[in-house]
Amino acid sequence: MRLRLTAAVLAVLLLPAAGLAQNREHLQMTADLRILQEHVNRLQLAVNRLDQDLAATRKRLEEVSAASVKGFADQQLLINQLSQTLTSVRERIDDNSVRVSQLGQEFTAIREGLRLLTDQINTLVQLLQPTLPEAQRPAAQAAPSTPAGSADAGAPVEPAPSALDPVIIPQSATAIFQSAYGDYLAGRYDSAIEGFRELIQQYPDSPDAAAAQFWVAQSFNLKKDCRSAVPEYRRFVENYRSADDRDEGLYMLGWCYNDIGQRADAQRTYEQLIAEYPDSTWAIMARQRLEGMGVKPPQ
Repeated sequence: MRLRLTAAVLAVLLLPAAGLAQNREHLQMTADLRILQEHVNRLQLAVNRLDQDLAATRKRLEEVSAASVKGFADQQLLINQLSQTLTSVRERIDDNSVRVSQLGQEFTAIREGLRLLTDQINTLVQLLQPTLPEAQRPAAQAAPSTPAGSADAGAPVEPAPSALDPVIIPQSATAIFQSAYGDYLAGRYDSAIEGFRELIQQYPDSPDAAAAQFWVAQSFNLKKDCRSAVPEYRRFVENYRSADDRDEGLYMLGWCYNDIGQRADAQRTYEQLIAEYPDSTWAIMARQRLEGMGVKPPQ
């Protein structure tokens, strides 16, 4: 009986403690669930933001793709237009080449006709020339002596007719240049200088005038006459600034300056060459010349 009473008392005492423990566990689980729910909400927000960023990125990619497609289409259209223009230009160049060839043939025929006409005119000139003895005979010997008191005593004596000059067709600029350049290649530098100067004087606006001036300077240089070559090189680099070989002209001018002892002018010319033609082969050689002179080349 006592044992049953003790057990009942213990059961009554333990019931509130068990309920309290269960209540604490329930509260802990509720708190954990709230924390988990909060994490889930945060993850959901992060996922939503990622979806928005992904959508914005996809939209940008689509815009970039569309712009690229449009750009490629525009470039293709431009390439097609350039191709058509190039084809048209090539056709015009071919047409112009044919016309130039035809004009060249016609020009050759015209010069040949003029040469034949000149030969005929010179033949007529020779036929019209007075006979040599009468042309050279003095007037007093050619006419018979007139007696004194004659009516013709005071008549003036007509001079002998003068000789006619032959007709000469002037040479073209190309013909003069080729002849002078042939003299240059053959080492006849004086004749070459004379021919090149004749071209410059007669045809100053010819496309060959710049080359003629350059070869005048080169001829003096090959004659070992740098003092005469210097003003010719200067005339070339100053008067023909668009010439293709102006960089070579500057280098040779500096070379001749150094050859005649004008080192300051040589340095200045080399530096001008490097400044105006930095990528030229002659500029590389000018740097080497400056280093040989103990001068630091400009960058």
